[in-house]
Amino acid sequence: MKRFLVFVLCAIAGAVGLACVVVVLHITRNVLAPNRHPWATVQGTVVDLEGRVPLAGASVACISGAPLSFSAHRDEVTTDALGRFTLPVLQRRFHIEVRKDGYVPVKVSNPDPRQIREIGLTRARPAGL
Repeated sequence: MKRFLVFVLCAIAGAVGLACVVVVLHITRNVLAPNRHPWATVQGTVVDLEGRVPLAGASVACISGAPLSFSAHRDEVTTDALGRFTLPVLQRRFHIEVRKDGYVPVKVSNPDPRQIREIGLTRARPAGL
């Protein structure tokens, strides 16, 4: 019985140790990884859909890679005074998320980076209307 208990405890310790090694490798890979060259670049302008006015200060994020994977990468910028942004795309599978206070957030899934010219945001309706 004691041998079986020792065997089970060793198996659990081994599994925990292996999990720790995987976590450490993942963390060091992300920290020590060399700069990767982007697969493409996304450029465009964020505008108010109603007035077609460029929106400065909007947050534009590009999430490359499969969701919830070790290879997912996120880059985020803020639009300039003319609503323009430029973001690198590291992998072919990506999506764009755009947010600005007072507007409904937008998510553009797997777009063609050459086709993104303008992303329109709709004003959020005040609560109770």
